[in-house]
Amino acid sequence: MRDEDHLPVVMVSERIPSRVRHLIHGGPSPLPALRRAARALVLSGADTIAVPSATTHAYRSRLADEVAVPVLDLLARVGEALTGLGCARPVLLATVATRRLGLYEPHLPEPMKARYPTDQGQRQVDGIIDAVKRGEPLEALREHLSHLLCERPWPGDADCVVLGCTELSVVAPAMACLPLLDVTDVLARTVVTQWEPVAPRGGEELPCPS
Repeated sequence: MRDEDHLPVVMVSERIPSRVRHLIHGGPSPLPALRRAARALVLSGADTIAVPSATTHAYRSRLADEVAVPVLDLLARVGEALTGLGCARPVLLATVATRRLGLYEPHLPEPMKARYPTDQGQRQVDGIIDAVKRGEPLEALREHLSHLLCERPWPGDADCVVLGCTELSVVAPAMACLPLLDVTDVLARTVVTQWEPVAPRGGEELPCPS
């Protein structure tokens, strides 16, 4: 890939209230901040919005109503990717809010059925996610996740593992006891395949400094 082949990207970072706290415990809604971020992206020239957080997809449809550009559906793309891999019984590692709300389930085609960790396994998953957010050393967390994947604290018939949270992608191990699907990789591939370069307008060029 050459420099000129890279996709043009606009990023917005907002102080967004915890989606988990809002969805599970009734904390402050993140929707106003998410709306500001989406509008800022459109004003900056973005023609597609990609939301890397699976939990934030609880608000995706409302965000899509706010802007005139597509808001990619990561969860739907994950369902398609699982089908392409031939997985029938994926175990989903994600936040407790994503799990309780069943955010992935509507996007899993029949007869695919999601599996989840045991209660103790879910606590470990949540702990890793929170530790990544706090900025704890990544190598130790990667080793922790690797051990968890080998312990398999979930139903024994699972045939693949979905790293269904952005923070888990950060500490994804190179090898695992079951095939891994990283949702951040799914989103990146979706953005790349859907992007269409815009032709230069009228051959305009910026003046070179003298």
